[in-house]
Order: sequence, then structure tokens, then C-alpha cells
Amino acid sequence: MNIKNMYVIFLTLFVTPSIKTTVTLGVPLWDVISTTPAVPGERVWDLAADTKKNTILIASCVDAIATSTGFLQEQIDTLSSSTETCGILIKKDIQIIAGKQYNTIQAALDFIGIPQSLSDQKTRFVINICSGEYDEDLTIPSSRIITMLAYGPVTLGDGAGPFYQSTTPRNITWFTTDNTEFTNGPRPTLLISTLYPVITSTTHPVYAGGFDVSGDFIVTNTDGAGAATTHELHLYGVKVRQDFDSTTDFGILNTYMRRCFFDQVFNGPNANLNLVHELEIDSLITCATYGQIVDCEFSGGMTVSSSFISPVPPIGFFNTTFFGTYTSSSSNLLLDAASNFFFKANGASLAGTAIKVIQGDLVA
Repeated sequence: MNIKNMYVIFLTLFVTPSIKTTVTLGVPLWDVISTTPAVPGERVWDLAADTKKNTILIASCVDAIATSTGFLQEQIDTLSSSTETCGILIKKDIQIIAGKQYNTIQAALDFIGIPQSLSDQKTRFVINICSGEYDEDLTIPSSRIITMLAYGPVTLGDGAGPFYQSTTPRNITWFTTDNTEFTNGPRPTLLISTLYPVITSTTHPVYAGGFDVSGDFIVTNTDGAGAATTHELHLYGVKVRQDFDSTTDFGILNTYMRRCFFDQVFNGPNANLNLVHELEIDSLITCATYGQIVDCEFSGGMTVSSSFISPVPPIGFFNTTFFGTYTSSSSNLLLDAASNFFFKANGASLAGTAIKVIQGDLVA
């Protein structure tokens, strides 16, 4: 393969404390490698206002590639005609379409903004974030489909204290305002993930590759109780050090979470825990209902308010440790044999009208 014919295509933005690579529209990949480093803070891949599309690359994720031709050559040797390396989509004979680089995550979120039309609302954005500390609160715009992908450990905060605690806890606030949606538009969706399959469902492994939120994770709707929008939240490799709170979100919140850790309360009375794997929550969980709970530890009890049936079977607790009280008057507690063992060994209890149903009893 002749790498002189390889081109980089970005529909992206970058955010980093130190920007190291300048790229000009339409330059071959080989020329990108040999580009002189830019002045820190300089923007690259300048966009016209009407070209914002799809992927936003935040941080200088190309640093490793742009400064090491050996690494790049190794990657290119394994490329097919279309692949993705370090968040960079590489296609033969394709030129850079657009891109932008920022020093803060919020600047990229502000660039996305709220949709102005149905076609705008259908645009899907990917924000790629290189590892480091981002000492800022984040406000996620409403009615958008946004993926935030961390290319290594990310701390939302300054991480200056012991165990990367932050001087000022930094929050994520996701607005789910219904009046910014268009008829027949897709459900607003927020996905936060890390590139590496790091275990964050315990205290310390998050340092190696997780997305560490030093403050609260807030989902809120300013429309009032009349709003009934449904929205989707996906979290993978995320640690939230303070509260999760969706008490002022009046729609339906479908959640899908893997390898996450919530240090404080999970207060989501409108949240359906549809798919939860390898999750630890150290305080009380309040939710609408639950679906598939696998390899988790719930340390502070759980309150379930709805009998809604999750669309992600099999439903129940599987190999999950439970402490405290399960409270519900609308949804029973479905346990497999391992989860029932932990439930009894930990002295957990039931409240309301809920009963335990042991999953093995359902097998003929």
C-alpha cells in the first residue's frame, strides 16, 4: 500500500491543553505526519459555520501518530480500505472534510448547540477526548445525539488532590428540554465512554483509563411536568464521585451502563436501568424499574417505583451482590441463585409488597 495516497477524513473537533499538530484541508496523511507543531492553543481544521457535521475530535489524539512514523506505519500495514486509528478515519484517496480543535470540552459542546431543523437534529456528533484533566463543568445541549469518547484516563476537574480528587467538584448537566425537538426526530442520546475496557466498578482502576467525574451527574428538563420526551443515556467506564440526579427530568430516561461506579446516591425516579453490567453504587438507588443487572454491587438498597417491563431480557439480578432494603409496591425482585445467596448472606430485606422470585424456580 502506498501511504502517499492515504488521506485523513475528519468530521471532527479537538480539545487539548496543548495542541501539537496543524493540518490543512486536503493534505495527504504523510504530509500530516511531517507537519511542524502548531503554537499551543492554535486552532486547526478551521470550519465554516455551515459545515458542522458528525464527529468532533477533542484533544490532540493524533499526537502519538503525528510524532511517530513507526507507530503509524505499523497501523497502516494492518489497514483495510477503510478503518479507524486513534479516532481518525483513514480512507484511501479521501481528503479531510472538516474538523476543529478546542482546548475545552465545553467549547466543542457549545459548537454543537441545539438543533435548528429536523435534519440538524439527526446529525450525530462524536467528541473524542484525549487523556488529561479538564477543570470545567459541562453542559450538554438538548435534543442531540452526542458521543463523548475518552482516549485514555480523563478527569473532569483538576485532579489535584489525593486519588485524583478535585479542588472544585465539576458537574455534568444534560438538558433534555422537549421544546428543542422536532417532530419525527430521533430520541436525544448521550453516550460517554472510554476507549479502553478498563474496570471502573471499583475504587482505583478508574485512574488507568476511566472517565472520572469529580462532581454530580445531573439530568434536567426545564419544560415542566408536561414534557414526556424519552431519552437514552449510555455510560461505559464512567465514575461519578458525587450524586446522580434526574429528579427534575420529567421524561423517560433509558439507561445502559457498563463498568461504572457511583460513589453517592443514584436518584433517578424516571430512570429505567435497562442494561447494567459490572456496576457499583455505594448508596441508595432510586429508579423507575430495572432490566438486566449482571455482576454488580448495590451497597445501599434500591427503591423501584414502576412495573414497566424492560426491553432488554433476560430481566433480573444475575451474580449480583445486594445490601440494604429492596423497596417496591409494583415490581418484584427477580434473583438468580448466586444473587439470592448474596442477598441472604448480606442480611438484605424487602419492603412494600415486593417478593423475591428465584429465577431457577421458573425453569421447568
